[in-house]
Amino acid sequence: MSEVEIESEPDAADIEMMPIGAYDLYLSALISWVVGIDDEHEEGTASVTLTVPGAVVSGQIISRGAWRKAVAAQVGSFNEPAGKGLDELFGTFEEEIPKGPEARNERLHIHLGDVSLWQDGSNEPLRFKTWRGRLTQVSGWSIGSISRN
Repeated sequence: MSEVEIESEPDAADIEMMPIGAYDLYLSALISWVVGIDDEHEEGTASVTLTVPGAVVSGQIISRGAWRKAVAAQVGSFNEPAGKGLDELFGTFEEEIPKGPEARNERLHIHLGDVSLWQDGSNEPLRFKTWRGRLTQVSGWSIGSISRN
């Protein structure tokens, strides 16, 4: 059996994360894989079902930018100036979000599209075009969407 040689120790800055237990690192990694660390892949999507307090949420993981555009379009569909204004307002928030390696600990939310939300005791889901939730509130998840078939 041969020994594995390690050329250098990992840099602590490369592995520093939020405290263990603050959120699911695997879910965060999946989100980053689908939409990119800086949410740069707006076309990225994957089906996921989440357990959150009082509900099960099922939909497509989308980037923060895709969520932002979809929310602004929803508002703009009944009030175009308000939709444009909301998009501009959300754009100012984007400028404040850290990018690159220093952003590693900054993913606080998951953004979904084509959402079904199943509340405790309900027989039918509530349906939404978009949904945003805190990663720290997700207690369980799986790949795939809920289907009634």
